[in-house]
Amino acid sequence: MLHEKHKSPKEAEKWYKSATENNSNREGWILVIRGSNLAVLGEYEAVLDCYRLALDAENVDREEVYLNMGLVCMAIGNYQDALSYMRKALEVNPGYPEAECWAASLLDLPIC
Repeated sequence: MLHEKHKSPKEAEKWYKSATENNSNREGWILVIRGSNLAVLGEYEAVLDCYRLALDAENVDREEVYLNMGLVCMAIGNYQDALSYMRKALEVNPGYPEAECWAASLLDLPIC
């Protein structure tokens, strides 16, 4: 995490990759952090792969993972999948304000 914080996301990825690929008992939170770091590197498909793994892991807020997946899809212009992920976030947590606002913006409704 120090590499990431000190503006070396490429070096941080080496460590995140090691922590997530060599761990048979994957922790969801580290996959989410790795995904965020990969987003900084612009590796969006790898980000989505990390988040998919996080959904099957322990210690993760699934609504946050779905929200992040939706944001990544928005960044790459895949608005249909983005809306689908926002809706999944709302299935997990019906009152999740960030997902509500992003879903509304994708549907051209007034933004929260």
